[in-house]
Amino acid sequence: MNKKEIINKINDEISFIRRCYVKKYELNNKVLSFSLAFSLALTNSCNMLLRQNKKECFSSADSVYEYVEKNPYLDDNEKESLYYVEGFINDYYYLLDAEVLKHRLQVFDIDYKDLDSNIYGSWKSNIDVVNLYCCDNSLDIKKNKSTISHELYHVLSVNNDKEYSECLSEGITSLLNYEYSDFNNSDLYIKERQIARLLTILVGKENMIDSYLNFDIYKLKSNLKKISTNKEKLKDLFDSIEEYHKLNIESFSYINKTLDSETYKEYKKNYKKKYELSIKIAADLNYYAKSKKLEFNDDFYIALNSFVNENDEVMEIDSNYYVYLDDSDIKMYTINNNSNKEKVLVK
Repeated sequence: MNKKEIINKINDEISFIRRCYVKKYELNNKVLSFSLAFSLALTNSCNMLLRQNKKECFSSADSVYEYVEKNPYLDDNEKESLYYVEGFINDYYYLLDAEVLKHRLQVFDIDYKDLDSNIYGSWKSNIDVVNLYCCDNSLDIKKNKSTISHELYHVLSVNNDKEYSECLSEGITSLLNYEYSDFNNSDLYIKERQIARLLTILVGKENMIDSYLNFDIYKLKSNLKKISTNKEKLKDLFDSIEEYHKLNIESFSYINKTLDSETYKEYKKNYKKKYELSIKIAADLNYYAKSKKLEFNDDFYIALNSFVNENDEVMEIDSNYYVYLDDSDIKMYTINNNSNKEKVLVK
């Protein structure tokens, strides 16, 4: 029953009660009876609406793994890889969308493809397939744990053509992978991860995770609106982070490569645009921090400075330039609620 049908049902029940009232339908106390009946009808109908909107959840972390074990398309090595994200599932199984994942976890597959680029993996939600470009077969998965775990976080997040932020989809995935893993992680989404961390500090880890897992950007925006009702600032922030993400994707083509002078000029042009936009994003995020009186919070201050400082490094080799990323980020546990709070410099 959709919302329109429920509203029509409410109206029908109210009309019926009114008819009963007019005809003195065996009611001794007409005013009281009408009031009680109206309240009951409205409560029942509203309960139906709430039941309809309530998401089906998993009862435990173990119940998530059960569905993967039923998957006939994955071999033992591939099934074992789900335990690379075990810590996250143990903490947040109750926020996972069971209605979608009960099916997805039983049918998704992992394919191995050759691709000469900076892309190591991808999740194709439209066909339920994880593509791995860094492995020849499932025996190579253990050598590439951070890549497969990154894609598994994407598998766990619902994407049914819902509107969400591509920047945050990659950023939160990277942040989760960065903070929940006990092996070395490296990806190119350094800035997206830093933006995700800053927003997590502002809205809280559970709100951020809930928005991410359900691909619901409005949940995140509604939490920011609680900090400030400035609509222009909110739109400006999300427009900027999406534009920044596009520029960052473009910059990937220059990373880990030797560039001639002309290509290096293109790289520098992209670099300048990114830097100018990062200052703008930082100002918008700091606006929310001030509104929440967090601008002097240590975690926020360190994360904001980390975001503004560029990670691109350049080596000059003869007349060419070699561009690489220095991912010496500060590890702050803003999402993983089982860890201690000490800050660790990851080299």
